[in-house]
Amino acid sequence: MFLASCSVSASDWTTSSTTNKYIMNKSTGLCLDNDGGQAEAVGLRVCRAGTALWTMTRLTD
Repeated sequence: MFLASCSVSASDWTTSSTTNKYIMNKSTGLCLDNDGGQAEAVGLRVCRAGTALWTMTRLTD
């Protein structure tokens, strides 16, 4: 995992409308991806099925 300062282009994200979502950076067109391993670093890569799909769960109080 890495941290970077926020800017308009670096922090402008969108998700797909499916249950398992792609999280895509609007300015680069790249998706968050972790290469499929639990201990792998998260980075930006070309959107592809499998390793770039994320499941989001809403936490309730």
